Amino acid sequence: MLSNNSLQRLTITRRMQGGFDGLDYQEISFQTPSLRYLDYTNFVPDAYPVVNLESLEEAKLYLQVVEDREWFGELLEDPDRLSSNPTNLIEGIKNVKSLTLSSSSTFQTLYFFRESIPLFENLHHLTMRHSDMRVCWRFLPFLLSKTPNLKTLHIEGGLHYAQKSESLDYVCECVSEYSCLSSCAVEFMDINMWDDGAEGEMEQIKHFLGKLAHLELLKVHSLGGISDEDKLRITNHLLMLPRASPKCKVEISFR
Repeated sequence: MLSNNSLQRLTITRRMQGGFDGLDYQEISFQTPSLRYLDYTNFVPDAYPVVNLESLEEAKLYLQVVEDREWFGELLEDPDRLSSNPTNLIEGIKNVKSLTLSSSSTFQTLYFFRESIPLFENLHHLTMRHSDMRVCWRFLPFLLSKTPNLKTLHIEGGLHYAQKSESLDYVCECVSEYSCLSSCAVEFMDINMWDDGAEGEMEQIKHFLGKLAHLELLKVHSLGGISDEDKLRITNHLLMLPRASPKCKVEISFR
């Protein structure tokens, strides 16, 4: 158990890339009522019996669930086989104002335990950071439906659109489930494009622009080295996309 009534900042980092050599603990508890900042990277144990994070304002999570206390470096697909249970941890961060989800495995974890996602009444800033654009964002509708006061959404690492496909024009079915965007309060959005304005990327941006009724500014960063012709094509395409918010401005930058 981590127990400290006055601790305000805490960073826990377990190396993920070096392979899995077993759980450090089968259970982890946080009895830290004054904690304001948590940066937590770890394999998810069997349980978090006690989670007291009532003062938490900022959380950065990199979570990896395991099966039968084993992990072989892959994203897991079957929640029924998991030995990990982050339920109390997910519920325990409900007071945060800023939340960073730092990996595709964290996205998967939130989807597997989506029934545990609490109402994030204080959450104003959400950052999604990942390295695999093919991993489905099935968790996102469930999370956004619980963030009534979210104002800023940052997507680092590219847009998701090509699940189980190498085709850059393949659009994942999860996009059609973004109906929650229509009631989302997001005013500022910042996203990266990795594939030079591929059809799948544009389709994702179209959904965000066409459904975020309160959006005031969308910043799009193209991270690939592209020709002036492609820059013009991308710019024209983005500026022509319909917008749910009449106040929305679109800013585009190229590396």
